Amino acid sequence: DCAYVIYTSGTSGQPKGVQVTYGNLEWFLAGVLDRLEVPDAVRWSNHPNLAFDLSILDLFGAIASGSTLVPLTSPLDRAFPGRVISEFQLGVWHSVPSVVESLQRVRAGEAGMLKSLERVILCGEPCRRSWVEYLLEHCSPSVRVYNAYGPTETTVFCVMEEMRRGYAFNAAEFDAPLGSPFKGVSLLSAEHNAEFELVIASPGVGIGYVNVPEGENSGYSVDSAGSRLYRTGDLAQEIAGKLYYRGRIDNQVKLRGYRFELSEIEGLLASVGVLGAYAVVVRNSVILFLDADCEWSDERILVNLSEHLPSYAIPKRIIRVDGFPHNVNDKIDRRELTRQAEKHYEVREYP
Repeated sequence: DCAYVIYTSGTSGQPKGVQVTYGNLEWFLAGVLDRLEVPDAVRWSNHPNLAFDLSILDLFGAIASGSTLVPLTSPLDRAFPGRVISEFQLGVWHSVPSVVESLQRVRAGEAGMLKSLERVILCGEPCRRSWVEYLLEHCSPSVRVYNAYGPTETTVFCVMEEMRRGYAFNAAEFDAPLGSPFKGVSLLSAEHNAEFELVIASPGVGIGYVNVPEGENSGYSVDSAGSRLYRTGDLAQEIAGKLYYRGRIDNQVKLRGYRFELSEIEGLLASVGVLGAYAVVVRNSVILFLDADCEWSDERILVNLSEHLPSYAIPKRIIRVDGFPHNVNDKIDRRELTRQAEKHYEVREYP
């Protein structure tokens, strides 16, 4: 009953081959197309590479909705897709959220390149509120932007938040909310203080990893009613009736006895208009990588962060770079940033 095997990106460990059934795929397409309400005769982008599970929605979603698929094949178009969106008058865009930052850097929205977009689905990384706000301002007046969530093991994604112009964001949150689950999906929890680990019970949960005995499929389980469950390792928190992503259990940073998320630094800078800022921890210090074109001085960056964050979260060094490394799935490659910080820069340790 296995329809395909697709490998995880390995961002949280070794890549694993996820087995997805025909039933999983059929259920996912029905759920996502019901939410999207794709306009007739629209052109649909294919930005994710074919080894990334986001491409499943593009390939099968375009076919099932009667849309025209437009693959982005050149490295330049993939890095700066505004030209393709404008030239082909794309109506549906689907990618990891950080691609929006590339559009912002070249002022694609201000140049009118995004006006044809009616549906934008962002998935695969935390989705900053500022990215969504940029799209709502510069895409079609009737655009719907979706923040989608779900591990590969649950068939692409199974939770979506729809945002249109006039959407009421929580000003205290740097990211968009995760949204509500598809029909038939239950979001369970394993408690971790105020935050909790998401456990997904869904018809989209696959049958395990390829070439791994069923009893050794870490994360997969079956409850007493026979429903398949997947324990995600992702933390979430409910605020004012909305779920917000709080990072991975195994990715939280601990410095001087305090735990925090590096995304707090990045989100704070994004909220004041600083594009291209990514933080890593090396030798017990926070290192901030910053786009070389950023007009803010290092001093201004540090002063701004110091006004909002505790001292242990303030970067000990700022490194300006001409571009950020991406993995094969177009996500920011934080492992490579960490290797760069370790290899090329001496970092003072805390006493």
